[in-house]
Amino acid sequence: LSYDAFYHIAYIQTEESKHLVFSSGTSDKTNKVVRPNVNLSDRISQLKNPDLNQINYILLTYNWPEFNYQEQKPEFNNVSNPVLLEILQPTRGYLFFNTQLSFIYSYFTGADEELAKQWVRNWNKKKPMVIEEAKQLFIDGVSLYDYIVSIPTPFVFNSYMNEAKSVLKYCF
Repeated sequence: LSYDAFYHIAYIQTEESKHLVFSSGTSDKTNKVVRPNVNLSDRISQLKNPDLNQINYILLTYNWPEFNYQEQKPEFNNVSNPVLLEILQPTRGYLFFNTQLSFIYSYFTGADEELAKQWVRNWNKKKPMVIEEAKQLFIDGVSLYDYIVSIPTPFVFNSYMNEAKSVLKYCF
């Protein structure tokens, strides 16, 4: 088998230097390179009154060219809890970031911050006890497990907040 690596790099050029805002590598077994339909500059320029959360979401979803970053998660329409709405709103109802899952887990269980972070790390390791617990926690009728695994990848990620700050500073 041969693997072709494809690398996305995005940066902001200022008079002083280049500021890296996104980098991601993938390998593709089919030797077919899939490029995003809309480049990162176009996605960012489409934002009206952008904030860090919006830019953070754009930076993450750029890595998945097949994902429609403009659509809202259908299950989000059924979320009525104001706390969960606030946590999920910046990512259009999707659960993508470690901090989101940590807040949600803490909200459901009363776990402290450190325990919630450890639970999220165990989720990303797919530990059986954590998976079973996620199946018992519900977001308005949908198990937390099903809510997470219905995204392009069943993992949650660190946010791109530092990169988002650079974009906000130099582009807006």
